[in-house]
Order: sequence, then C-alpha cells, then structure tokens
Amino acid sequence: MFPVSADGEGVGPGRRPRLFQAYGVGLHRSGTLSLSRIFGNYRSAHEFQMAEVREAMRGAKAGSVTPAQVERLVARRDAAGWLEMDSSGLNYWFLGVLARRFPEAKFVFTVRDCYSWCDSMLDQMLNHGDERFPGGRISPSALLRRPGPVLGVLLTQWAQNEAILRRCPPRRSLVLRVDDLSSSLGRLAGFIGVDPRTLRPECAHSNRSARKHRILRRARPSLLADVFRGSSSSPLMRRYFPGLTWEGWLEREAAARPPRAGSRAAALVEPEACPAPLRPLINFWLNQAEAAASSRREALARRLLARAEGLRPEPDELKRLAVLYRRLGEPGRAVAALRRFLQP
Repeated sequence: MFPVSADGEGVGPGRRPRLFQAYGVGLHRSGTLSLSRIFGNYRSAHEFQMAEVREAMRGAKAGSVTPAQVERLVARRDAAGWLEMDSSGLNYWFLGVLARRFPEAKFVFTVRDCYSWCDSMLDQMLNHGDERFPGGRISPSALLRRPGPVLGVLLTQWAQNEAILRRCPPRRSLVLRVDDLSSSLGRLAGFIGVDPRTLRPECAHSNRSARKHRILRRARPSLLADVFRGSSSSPLMRRYFPGLTWEGWLEREAAARPPRAGSRAAALVEPEACPAPLRPLINFWLNQAEAAASSRREALARRLLARAEGLRPEPDELKRLAVLYRRLGEPGRAVAALRRFLQP
C-alpha cells in the first residue's frame, strides 16, 4: 500500500503516471478501509489528509470556507497524494467537485443496509467514544435504556447515502454492497481496469469492530419499533436490500451468528436448561401451533406457543417461535424471541 503517516498525510515515492484514478465514496463504517486495502498493490490510501478535510467541512458549515476554497483543497490534496485509489468516509462531501474536476475518474460507492450500519456505528461509539456525548463517552447500559435518540441521529446520517447515490456519475460509478465485496473482486477489477490477480482478497473485510456490543439485538423491541418503522421503504433500501426489514435483519443475524460458548443463548442448549424428556414436548407444541396457524386457529396457536416458550426452548426452537409469532402478526414477540437467541 502507498505509505501514509499517522494523520493520513502522504509520504510516498516520487510521482509517476497513474494507472487509474478512483475514489471510494461510502460513509464511515461502509467498507472504505477494506476498499483501500484491496488496492494495496497500487498507490492507495484511506482517509488521506483527513484532518484537513474535517476542518474544511466545519468551516463550510460555519460559512468561513467558500466553494472556491474547497476546489483548491481538492486540487492540493490530489497533487500531494497522486493516489490511484483514494478511499475515505469523507469523500462524499466534495463528490461533485471530484466528478467535475477529474472527468476520467471512477467512483466506487460501498453501502451497508441501515440496520447493519447503525449496529456498527454503535460499536464504534462505544469502543472509541464520540464527541457528541457528554465527556465524549456513553455506556452500553445507557444506550440500552434509551437507544432511540442516538439511532435517530444515525439514521439521518445513513440517509446521506441517498444523496451520494444521486451525485455519483452514472457511467463512471459502481455500487457495491459491503457484504458482497469479497465476491465482487472480478467485477471491481473490470470496472477499474486492472488485473483481478493484483487485488488483495484477504483485505475484503478489514475494519471489523474489536468488540461487538450487539445493542440492536439486546435492546427491548418496543424501544426500537418506532425508530425503524418505515426504514425498509427508503429508495436505496428497496433497490439494494429489497425486502429486508428490521425483523428480517434480526432473523438473518440469528442464522448467521450462532451463540458463543458461555453466553446466555448458549446456556439454553445445556441439559439443565430444560430436562431432556421435555424436548419432544416443546417440538410437539411448536408443530401443533404451526398446524393451528395454518388452519387460521390463531388463538389456539398463541396458547401453544406460550406453552413452548415457557420451557426455555433451544436456539433452533426460538427461531421457529419467532417465525410463527411473525405469521400470527405478533412482531414484538417475534423480535423478543430472536433477542433471547442473540443476547450474549
């Protein structure tokens, strides 16, 4: 990778002709670091001159930085780095300037669904702090008690993806879901115009949180229902994550991430969690509830599910409970069952 200093300032070798010019324009926690490292065999950097860009953003918001000064910042930054892949969670801010000033440049817009992005941002806030909180810190317990205000701010930030997508030059832009990065390297190489063998597939998911707090999976469903209501209907979610609702995201997380040894969810599968002779009874009640739901005997189905739930079902049975509650029009209980499965 093209070497950079601790603050992102370029300190690379002398200038040579660029093989290509490309920009990663996703938000923070949306694959921009992974993208820069995938192109680590080229002149690539992540969040180059980030401190200077942040200062200019604050100045523009305060009215002390003019559009002409932003143009000069872009020109100075390009001359200083002479990057081939310039990937940053702040590049979206002057995306219009980049597209106009560099008519041959290409843009890679990496995006995450709103639920995964909020979950990742909460981890970052808890692990590294955030200047928007008193003292720069907030505790997991405080977020679990009152997640709504913080999530409201984050969803507003995530909505900037819609503006980024509109500003990306259509013929010079590639949109990639972050989850698809590792399986899209051939497409990415073809778009940029490089040999796919020069990319670094081992870097496709480089910025995983050191500690995951799983706030969205631990918070009470009633506290999150209003926050996420309608989030799946945004144009970007419909186009790139069709049909993914908050409840569906929780189900996907449950299927993809089995409980860790020693967690509360893992304890459910220990013999003492429920006597072995009762295991067939739980499955019997679940099967009867499914049959009752199919024949529109919803009241009976709910009673049977309540019996099964009272016997501390195992993780696979909790997922069945969630699916059946959802069929019965009880999203709150469905989410509660998934939360029991996911809670560490």
